[in-house]
Amino acid sequence: MTSRKTKAFLDLYSALPANVQQQADDAFTLFQQNPYHPSLHFKHIQRGSKILHSVRISLHYRALALEKSGELYWF
Repeated sequence: MTSRKTKAFLDLYSALPANVQQQADDAFTLFQQNPYHPSLHFKHIQRGSKILHSVRISLHYRALALEKSGELYWF
């Protein structure tokens, strides 16, 4: 599955503390290797016709993506 980062994601990412940015980078690398790694707590959330995905970055942070045409758009 291809991942794309939206402008909103990049804006929010840049506002995070450096240590959380590093955790997000590590989680994204792990996600690319194995999206179902247990530490990511990868979840599908169906909202009507929309499919959202959630990945754990840390205990207090998650990343959300909208699935569209087989691609994930992180926002």
